[in-house]
Amino acid sequence: MIPEKIEVFDNSGKKIRLIFTGKSGGEGAIYAIEKEKDSCAKIFFKTGISEELHEKIRTMVKYPPGGGLTKPADEISSSSIAWPSSPLYLPDNGKRRFVGYSMPKIDAGMFRESHMYYDLGDRLKMLGGSFSWQYLMTAAYNISFVVSKIHEIGHCVGDFSPRNILIARTAAVSFIDCDSFQVYNPETGRIFYTKVGTGELLPPELMGKNFRQEEITRHNSDLFALGIMIFRLLMNGAHPYQAAGKDVWDLPTIEQKTLRGIYPYVPQKGKDIRPPRYASAYGVVPPCIRDLFLECFVKGHGDPLKRPSADDWCRCLAEEIKKLKRCGTNPNHWYGGHLKECPWCELSRRGGKDLFPCTKTKIKAGENRQIAHSVSGPAQIKSCLIQCDPRHFSFRTDSCTTVKGKIEVEISGCKDGILSVGRDAEWITDIRKTGESGNKKTFEFVIEPSQIPNKKEGIRNRANILLRAASETKKFP
Repeated sequence: MIPEKIEVFDNSGKKIRLIFTGKSGGEGAIYAIEKEKDSCAKIFFKTGISEELHEKIRTMVKYPPGGGLTKPADEISSSSIAWPSSPLYLPDNGKRRFVGYSMPKIDAGMFRESHMYYDLGDRLKMLGGSFSWQYLMTAAYNISFVVSKIHEIGHCVGDFSPRNILIARTAAVSFIDCDSFQVYNPETGRIFYTKVGTGELLPPELMGKNFRQEEITRHNSDLFALGIMIFRLLMNGAHPYQAAGKDVWDLPTIEQKTLRGIYPYVPQKGKDIRPPRYASAYGVVPPCIRDLFLECFVKGHGDPLKRPSADDWCRCLAEEIKKLKRCGTNPNHWYGGHLKECPWCELSRRGGKDLFPCTKTKIKAGENRQIAHSVSGPAQIKSCLIQCDPRHFSFRTDSCTTVKGKIEVEISGCKDGILSVGRDAEWITDIRKTGESGNKKTFEFVIEPSQIPNKKEGIRNRANILLRAASETKKFP
């Protein structure tokens, strides 16, 4: 029986009141923390608690990944890793008994399991065609960035499951169930190994292994799984080793094809092996990304050391995101800079299904794509000018008049500073980038008085534009 309320204390001795959220899994239950909207807690079932688990959580708290990824959510972004922030205890005969840990809270209303974004049917049902190739590329970058920071400190994801990697409609990402990660303690040299694995994401050298009985490091396994995640995001959900044709009829599962190393996107001499019909045309993928796929799934199939690192993926994806082109016919059609014409329009002309149809479903106002960092270094917000047309204005309480605004931002500190823009009031809507020249970027927004809550004559309403470059956030009234 899971208790509805628990009173525990954290590592500093502070008392914390927990309220059961109704969510639980095989290892424990998730609790809300009273009076803390940005944090929650995981309380383990007694049967799963051990001194090894306690020590692992303590190590995770002491050695978190960098990049600001484990901080609580703020106004315009979400934490990228639900990483333990403190072990939690219950009093036990004058001592303390380890029961779980606190962590940043992930916005369940905004994030969905990653497979719902590379599955075409799920994605169209959620967002129509508005989650474009641009967003898919950005999500792939963000996943790579998070993995690079996890690896940087010596940890590994281990169980690289699409259910544990979440994506938001802004292309921001979050990793959950982090207590299953492989964790490294640099002070003692101890490694806490991952005890589970997801079959379709395992490399050939780890298939059939018993992770509960064998201590197996998962770094190279992470790189293989990362490549698969990126491939599925960019190839309409197809797994890189999923193939069709007479010569694979005796290999019905993806795991069997992976073991055999059947990658149908390279020439198969004299064999009837081809990609599945639903896969996107391979030529849609920019050449540098295809090169990394080749290193991961062909060269890296037999030699794990040849697989691209997470940093390799970050550099390549960031460069290709900057080169993306937008279709003049359908605003949801974004495509690689190496192509002369829109491949999605061409697919529709040939009778294929439009993967990014021009629908009324849109990304929510004020939510822009988020890239964790610029590859060339952290950016800084140098100046911001906000203008409205008209410059000064007032509304009656029943007014439906809208006011348009313009934001001009200059970034310094690096050549290609990447910026995210948000707001702290629902009545500022439709924030969108309209121009870019060097380090100067231009955005437009709309003020909708009909969205102002509890309007009263003579009352002033105040809001801020929120700008973030790297780890810096600034508010502009």
